[in-house]
Amino acid sequence: MNSQFDELLKSIRADIKTFIIFSPINLAVERKRFFKSNFYNPQLVYPAIETDELKSAQNKLHKIKLHPDSSLENRIFNDRIRETKLKLRLFLSIGDPNKITRISQKLYQCKFDQESIRKAKYDANSDGVFSPQENFSAKEFRSELKNYLEKYGLRKWKVRIKKDADFYIQIRHKKELIIINEDLNWDFNSLDSALAHEIDGHVVRAINAIKQDTETFQNSLPFYIKTEEGLASYLGDYCAEGGKLALKHHAIKYLGGYIALHNSFREVYNFFIDNGFTPNLAFQRAFRLKRGFIDTSSPGVFAREAIYYEGMLEVKKYIEEGGSIRKLFAGKVGLKDLKYIPVPKDIIIPNRIQSKAQIS
Repeated sequence: MNSQFDELLKSIRADIKTFIIFSPINLAVERKRFFKSNFYNPQLVYPAIETDELKSAQNKLHKIKLHPDSSLENRIFNDRIRETKLKLRLFLSIGDPNKITRISQKLYQCKFDQESIRKAKYDANSDGVFSPQENFSAKEFRSELKNYLEKYGLRKWKVRIKKDADFYIQIRHKKELIIINEDLNWDFNSLDSALAHEIDGHVVRAINAIKQDTETFQNSLPFYIKTEEGLASYLGDYCAEGGKLALKHHAIKYLGGYIALHNSFREVYNFFIDNGFTPNLAFQRAFRLKRGFIDTSSPGVFAREAIYYEGMLEVKKYIEEGGSIRKLFAGKVGLKDLKYIPVPKDIIIPNRIQSKAQIS
């Protein structure tokens, strides 16, 4: 591998911050306008991006030749280039619903296949009412997270509360940081389900990755995110108290993504309301499916939000067919690359999954 190209790729990826570029600066204002009308679709404004810099990064990437041999290191490098190109194209597509839909589906590997849709409809019709499952404030939830992190000996991790965030919980594993929204929503989630998803899923995988011997596996592998969210969702939906409602929520959210392909923000919101979501939850989920859109009356979907359920189905199938749980937790890796990843010494396997699957 050419180390010069490797460093160039690292520098480009370091500047890619999806959570900043795709976070509207006027969401709170548009939310108020939305709820004052029965017809209004939010008109979103995003932070100014350095278009010239993104295009320059694209040009630099085009100069990097893909490696012809099929060694593991080179294959991962090639996939990382492909993934980075897709991310840059996605950023340059803000405000273009067709491009956002097409590129995000390819980047996040969201298929909306008929079998997944069929299963989602079944899970969406399961019992459960979307109403507060807990009454923890953000400060109380922060204490619960810290206590749970302490069980893994993770004392350096920080938990911060953010006002007016466009997410409920965000994990930034490279900074050993968890950010939670000051205005938490417990309508779809129990405390145990949240801990299973965020800590046993995202954080534990990050900690195990650090234990890898090589830099390749210490970092997130390309196209890993669908498996990442799928495993976290499996833990929260199938291995936690209150998981049945979380599963119902993921199924409805996935169907909402499918609806969004051909419908507006308002129509997606109405679909969520018709399926039992509370107004606050319905708005937040509809927004995340229209992230990157300026005029959200346009059809299309930001597929990142829809992969949880599809990814969960894939992880569930892998586990039920006897796949290696140790490899599944060995790092930030997608299912297609599990056969290549070594299992680090002293790997952490959450107790809650050990009763669900044979550890191998």
